[in-house]
Amino acid sequence: MKLSICAFLLSLCLISCGHKEKVDLIVHHGVVYTVDSGFRIVEAFAIKDGKFLAVGSNSEILDKYVSDKTIDAKGKAIYPGFFDAHCHFDSYGRMKTQCDLVGCRSFREVVDRLVAYAKTNKANWIMGRGWDQNRWPGQEFPTKDTLDKLFPNTPIYLSRVDGHAALVNQKAMDIAGINLNTTVNGGKILTYSKPLSLKLQAKLEKEGLFTADDPIVETIYLSGILVDNATDLVKKVIPKPTHQEMRIALLKAQEDCFKVGLTTVDIAGLDRDVIELIDSLQKKGELKMRVYAMASGTDENIDYYLKKLRIRLSR
Repeated sequence: MKLSICAFLLSLCLISCGHKEKVDLIVHHGVVYTVDSGFRIVEAFAIKDGKFLAVGSNSEILDKYVSDKTIDAKGKAIYPGFFDAHCHFDSYGRMKTQCDLVGCRSFREVVDRLVAYAKTNKANWIMGRGWDQNRWPGQEFPTKDTLDKLFPNTPIYLSRVDGHAALVNQKAMDIAGINLNTTVNGGKILTYSKPLSLKLQAKLEKEGLFTADDPIVETIYLSGILVDNATDLVKKVIPKPTHQEMRIALLKAQEDCFKVGLTTVDIAGLDRDVIELIDSLQKKGELKMRVYAMASGTDENIDYYLKKLRIRLSR
């Protein structure tokens, strides 16, 4: 008798399931903002082949659809993917591969982070961003002296938090050809001065070029701080990231964006190589971020994309 009842209940269950449509994903018990024509708020939805098949109440979805993957949202809010109408997605990705200096409370902390970063990142240039001397005791710009001692053979470029200034070491300045006589429109190359060392004074005194009665002589040094347009002197000699480095940067940016629900970005001022890399990664399924790419207005970009447009229109 018991076996007959169990068999009957099992058959009812199979019949009931047989009437349900199989989907890829069911999300239920949520507060789902559909943003449809009526801006309805529902409890559940079903997904199939990457598309919303149905939205509705818990009973409407669970009674009609079945899936191997279901998510109980437990009353949490669910929104359509957000999009950013103007951003620099690629630049953000490159920043994610650089040394993070945001929140450093002293220049000592900047140096400590750089040393730790250099141990696991063997790049030809050490890049960093986010320092802010206003957070430090004294609120004064740092100098490159410590960087020169620790990284004499590796060029360093550290952008201030607002991007309007950078700290570079002597190696970077040498590559860029910056010296005390270098000038730049719309920018500054900061210097500082300090008295001659006793050793140098003694040497000059021995050579008859300096006496104890002479006023204290100060020497001017490059501080390593570049402001506004002066930063371009170094930026233009920094090698472009390789294809693989850009791929890693884009995927890191995507990971962060997806974590906060950002699924579409409009990127301004892209070069052709970055646009084509984004396109290739999307076609491979690696980059799932929706991208509205705006090419920078260079002659090369304009000629290339106008030609592509003419070919497309002629078909």
